[in-house]
Amino acid sequence: MNESLGGNRAGYMIAQPRKRWNYRYEYIDETDKKKFEDIFELTYGSLNPIYFSDENGAYHFVRIMSPTLRVEEITYQLYNIDELILEEEL
Repeated sequence: MNESLGGNRAGYMIAQPRKRWNYRYEYIDETDKKKFEDIFELTYGSLNPIYFSDENGAYHFVRIMSPTLRVEEITYQLYNIDELILEEEL
C-alpha cells in the first residue's frame, strides 16, 4: 500500500479473503444515534481507513462500507441500526 503526499492511498488487490463484520444495534436512543451518524459521516468513503477492535480484542485496519447506516425507528426516539465494516488490505 502506498500513500501520496496528500494522504491519498493507492494499492493493489491481494487474493485473500477480507474479514467482514455486520452489526445490528438495537434500541439505540436519539443521542447514540447521532453519535453513530457523526462517526459514519467522518469515516464513510474516506481514503484513510481507521483501526477497529473486534469482539476478541484484535485490531484491524478497516473501512466503513455500508452505503448508508440503515436506521429504523422502532418506536418514538428508539432505533435499530445496521452497519457493515470491511477489512482493508495492507
